[in-house]
Amino acid sequence: MNPFFYGGAVGGNYFVDREKEIATFLADLKQQNKIFLISPRRYGKTSLIFKIAKLLKKENFLIAYLDLYKVTSLEQFASLYAKALAMATETKIEKVIKFIQSIISSLRPKITISPEGEISIRMEVEPEKKDVFSLLEKLYNAPEEIALKRKKKFVLIFDEFQEILSFGGEGIEKSMRADIQYHKNVGYVFSGSKKSLMIDLVSNSSRAFYKMGKVFFLNKIPHDKFFHFIKNGFVKTRFKISKAAVSQILSVTSEIPYYVQYLAHEVWNNCIEEKKVDEERVLKTACEIVTSQSPIFLTIWDSLSLSQRRVLQAIASSGGENIFSHEFMRGYHLGPIGSVQTSIKMLLKKGILEKENKTLNFSDIWFKEWVKVTL
Repeated sequence: MNPFFYGGAVGGNYFVDREKEIATFLADLKQQNKIFLISPRRYGKTSLIFKIAKLLKKENFLIAYLDLYKVTSLEQFASLYAKALAMATETKIEKVIKFIQSIISSLRPKITISPEGEISIRMEVEPEKKDVFSLLEKLYNAPEEIALKRKKKFVLIFDEFQEILSFGGEGIEKSMRADIQYHKNVGYVFSGSKKSLMIDLVSNSSRAFYKMGKVFFLNKIPHDKFFHFIKNGFVKTRFKISKAAVSQILSVTSEIPYYVQYLAHEVWNNCIEEKKVDEERVLKTACEIVTSQSPIFLTIWDSLSLSQRRVLQAIASSGGENIFSHEFMRGYHLGPIGSVQTSIKMLLKKGILEKENKTLNFSDIWFKEWVKVTL
């Protein structure tokens, strides 16, 4: 079995470190605290959340998980909320359906079950907005009521929490806080990957969630921990791998967990016959990955203006620090500062670039490597 995994939340032997983060989260959630987890994409926040949820379940906690990434309306949010509460509370499918029907009866939910047992919900009517907010208030208070009735602690986890702004606006923040601030038997995790939105959510004194709980920024996995994980993954499957090759895997991927696992996985597959890994094979594999995604990158590239392309080439070549300095802009022929600012704003909006502190980074490491080739 390939000892490396990518493309979804990792667990078991694929999970790397995060011991300090796990200990901190468990301690806070056992005291029914509220945590705001802010993490760049592909840093493994969802894997961390699932790990913590699994450990809490072993201690008889009720766990509800809501991924808001694809939610586009208040009605969908209410349905997802009800489904998450039902799945956390009931074990038999009949009781899950009955729970959902009872708690969001005003939406007249149409519930279907796939052959794999996945429940999906759609509404037969479109209710008034005020009625949906009234229903949501009922849902917000349900975990506290369930916890008291079942004599168990409850933890609710909201993944990509910043998305509530797109379908509910600040009104939903206020209504949610108005109820959950009084809960004594429920812990909350509000997790998000859009840093600027999440920071404003918790640091802006005019916002409802201002100073409502602990803010936790998820960093990269420590270098030595990841180095050991990669080396051990190859060694335990009887591969020979040099220290330089392990370091190369970490360097090429900027030590971002998703990309580390991705590259290590593909290197393992490419070297399965000789069972020997060196720097050359790592770089060759990385090149193959980038080439395989070239059609996608070409589509993105064609959609960009000339100014945006120049900015990306400059950042890919020498990094995203001090990009507005005279030397940087002159050295890469970026043109007027106003044009550069506009380009960066659009690249951030499109999700091609991300801002970490004062540094601009590519959201996709492989796209960065592809852009380097176009220089």
